[in-house]
Amino acid sequence: MLLDLPTELVVQIFFNLPPLDLLSCQLSCKYLHNVVRDSILLQYHMALIAAKASDNPCSTLPVSTKLAQLKEGDMAWAVLKPTSSVKIPVEHNPSGIYDLTGGVYLLGNSNRKDLHYIRLPSHADEKTEWNEIKVGRTIIDMGLCVYEHDLIAVVTTTPSSLTPNTFDIELVLFEFSTGKPHPQAQKHYIHVTNTRWEKPAIGIEIVGDNLVLILFYHRHEARPEDKVFVYNWRTAATKTCFSVPYNTYTGLIFLDEYTILLPNTQTSALDIFRIPSTPNLDSTAHIPLVSLSLPRLADGRTVGGISCRAEPNPIGAASYLDKKKEARERANISEEEEDMFPKRGYLASAEQAICIFALRVLGGQPGNPFGHTFTFVVHRNTINDVVHEFERKREGKAEADAYTTRPAIDAHAKKSLDAPEEGTPIPEAPSSPPRISWKDWGPSITRWFNSDSIPTRWITTTAGQRCVLIADSAPDTGFPYVVLDFNERNVFRMKRWQKARNLREKQRERRSRTLDREREIEETMEWAETSQSETQTTEESEAETGDDDDEESWYDIDPEDEDEDQEPVVHHSGMAMVEDEDLNETGTPGVIVESEDLGNGTESASASGVSVTPEASEEDSDIVLLADEAAVEAQVTQSEDHATQGDQSNADITMETEAEDANTSAPGPAPHSAPTRRVPLRSRGDPTINIERDPDNPLEGSDTTASRRIWCVTTSELVEPAETFAERVEGSLPYVACASGKTYPFNGVLLDEERILGIRVDFLDRIRQIEVHHFG
Repeated sequence: MLLDLPTELVVQIFFNLPPLDLLSCQLSCKYLHNVVRDSILLQYHMALIAAKASDNPCSTLPVSTKLAQLKEGDMAWAVLKPTSSVKIPVEHNPSGIYDLTGGVYLLGNSNRKDLHYIRLPSHADEKTEWNEIKVGRTIIDMGLCVYEHDLIAVVTTTPSSLTPNTFDIELVLFEFSTGKPHPQAQKHYIHVTNTRWEKPAIGIEIVGDNLVLILFYHRHEARPEDKVFVYNWRTAATKTCFSVPYNTYTGLIFLDEYTILLPNTQTSALDIFRIPSTPNLDSTAHIPLVSLSLPRLADGRTVGGISCRAEPNPIGAASYLDKKKEARERANISEEEEDMFPKRGYLASAEQAICIFALRVLGGQPGNPFGHTFTFVVHRNTINDVVHEFERKREGKAEADAYTTRPAIDAHAKKSLDAPEEGTPIPEAPSSPPRISWKDWGPSITRWFNSDSIPTRWITTTAGQRCVLIADSAPDTGFPYVVLDFNERNVFRMKRWQKARNLREKQRERRSRTLDREREIEETMEWAETSQSETQTTEESEAETGDDDDEESWYDIDPEDEDEDQEPVVHHSGMAMVEDEDLNETGTPGVIVESEDLGNGTESASASGVSVTPEASEEDSDIVLLADEAAVEAQVTQSEDHATQGDQSNADITMETEAEDANTSAPGPAPHSAPTRRVPLRSRGDPTINIERDPDNPLEGSDTTASRRIWCVTTSELVEPAETFAERVEGSLPYVACASGKTYPFNGVLLDEERILGIRVDFLDRIRQIEVHHFG
């Protein structure tokens, strides 16, 4: 039935199949294989799945161009070879406010009234210009949602006009591209709270209609409570809000449109919350759905803070549909009007992006303080899987309890169950969430690093499957930056290529030894022939000019009467001529090339034409074993072998016939002795695989040093120092790392989906220049 459908319908059906099902269909028959192979749409679809990316609904580029961009970008990131590099000076005095998302880099101003941003270039000749958003109020921090809503939410503080010595914390919603009030927001200002302290620290993220805001006070003597607010930013409605003890929550990550993760500093856990669809302001709002425990700390150790980041953020389903509609509507709009939308044909998958957490551990004795920073990485979708598995088990348990048959009870017992006696306390809702221990969820899906020597002040270091880092306190010559890629497909591909490369290098080494031995054999043969010719010429000359009084011919000399200084005797063995001193202990030459009797057509040579010493045989056996080991990694093309055999057997086999000079009177070797036949070792085709073949090379076209800058880590690693924790802490999440080909004196590095930003600061720690490396 499927094969009877038009090809266009088959392509559309395949486009909606899971990856494994699509590959199975491709292997089922030649027709379906050709359909998948020849369809640009399906090839692009499979490339997106492998790269953990999604199509950009804002892009109107043809699919073929998107596929080319994806392949070129993968190659550039694999070897860290930027397509362009641009240095951009920072012309204003920046504050500590910054963000990087959607191809936009934003910095605050030291006056804390304005924000400056720049659209990052994708080409060296692309014009860059700083733009300004005037807020008119004192800015605490801001949150960006450029791609989904063209929105920037600025958190401001102003002295309260109603309550003396207090401050009003408010949200101000702007359209990012114009700097005007956002047209989809019913209120330009949203009042958050009134507080005694002017500038709380901020954690803010926006996904769909949900805006989550955290207010906390870092290292504050009064130790005020942390506060969490969830708004519908379009309507300004408060969905939920609650307070928690001081230094509990300092940041958050959206797992999906309605699920958030808040690292809990007090309990050393990752708290998972569901955002209610309707306002929920009851007393249980602060209780998480579940908590994922982090490794237990050793005695005397405490968590000083946990920061987190995941980029890009998920977007609402309705927003994604709106993007497709906007893309169609903007098809005829000028380029300047769509600057805020990404131009690349594809985007990193938010659902499968990595989340990075920086954990600061403090402790020690007075005078001997203890402090370390650890970073761990986990995929967003794997955390979601843990949460969904927890919910599935909980629902299954609830159903099992509901269907459990109650035992028979008497009337008195039934009365006591139906109505508790007066004064009996009613059980309260649990005040703490269920917890999943670290060993039950973490080791297999995380990767841990000691970050003591890596600057962690910059949290915008991840995008999609990658994160970037550079060593702290770089000298004037700088350090290379390193990109870690946690896409398991790229790890597997690079690991497979490295294994094949190592095998090929081993083969080349053994082939080189074999060729050296062949060369020695050929040199020995040539020397033997030369020695034979010189000896024969000398003997003929001596026979012609010998002493007339001596009637003995040269061939009548008794070997026992030879002088010690006489030329060594050369033994003839087919083609090879070997001296006495070259004979081994058994009296046979170290290398014997057997001859063929061409006179009667009887071949006496071995199959290869060469018999070697035991040492040489061992080399040949190594080659054969190597061929067996490499059978999976390389292919032996039979047609090439046959062609090689035919060509070499005709071209390499040479005949050398020795004839007596007709005018020579002196006797010599028998005139009918078997002529020698030179048979090179490589004349019969090489049984080894083609060592020059490089299948599926992810570094094809890159510089020769790229392979030395890349390494894969697929085994578990124990985090150090181990005494920081009370249990064994290790992670098994595989990754492939690549170091830049050059060194850079950067004070920090940032990362978005297409670029790496190098940060340079002045002696006052103010950002003065950014260097943009674009990869695609």
